[in-house]
Amino acid sequence: AFRRPEIRSFNNQGRARKEKARGDPVTLFKKTGEEVCKVEELKTLAEKSKGLIGASVPSGAYFRTRWGIHTFGVKFPIDIVIADEALRVRTVKKNLQPGRFFFWDPRFQDVFELPAGTIDGVRLVVGDTLELRQ
Repeated sequence: AFRRPEIRSFNNQGRARKEKARGDPVTLFKKTGEEVCKVEELKTLAEKSKGLIGASVPSGAYFRTRWGIHTFGVKFPIDIVIADEALRVRTVKKNLQPGRFFFWDPRFQDVFELPAGTIDGVRLVVGDTLELRQ
């Protein structure tokens, strides 16, 4: 099973904060073993800010944020999956069009941006549990 490597850094209050080390692309699976999509982990603020902006073909991305996302500068619709710390699916948004905002419950911070049609293609629903594997 995929384990998030950890790096210690400090937030602006001087408290230790855990961060994942950037690694190779990983594959997202449903707990049942069905492959969902290959995803690239976005670590830095710059990587998260850019996301899929400017990409010419849809691909998968995984990052952590609590603040919502936008698709300004994205050239194609995408599916969004929001998961909790246990990677249990909490919210899905199908076919989010370019030039839109999307917000969710800020308690959940694991975000998967997937090519449009992925959610329906693998029948992903709220409550499913996901796994990341290298």
